Amino acid sequence: MKTMMLVFAAALGLGVSSAYASEDVAIANTQFTEMPDEPHWRAADLAKKVDVACATVHVKEQYPAEGIIAAAKEKGCDLIVMASHGRRGLAKLLLGSEATKVLALSSVPVLICR
Repeated sequence: MKTMMLVFAAALGLGVSSAYASEDVAIANTQFTEMPDEPHWRAADLAKKVDVACATVHVKEQYPAEGIIAAAKEKGCDLIVMASHGRRGLAKLLLGSEATKVLALSSVPVLICR
């Protein structure tokens, strides 16, 4: 999904921002000197490969949905693109969905990909 998004951004001459929100104080207090080798941080490496400017943001001590919305507003984003696990039924009810929360709370348009 990230690769398709970045190819789309490159074709339109757009830049992207990759945000990671952590509500856990132990994680939030960590200072990243390098981005961890986790999927949500690989966007910057992928962006370099397709020549797209990519700003990375670590939003600390906020619920993920609120942090993503705050980062989008701070960076002046025109669109929030998120992936969804596509959970249904009881799993969705018990686990919730950060994508659904962002969709419900954001004044910035949201595109959810599955």
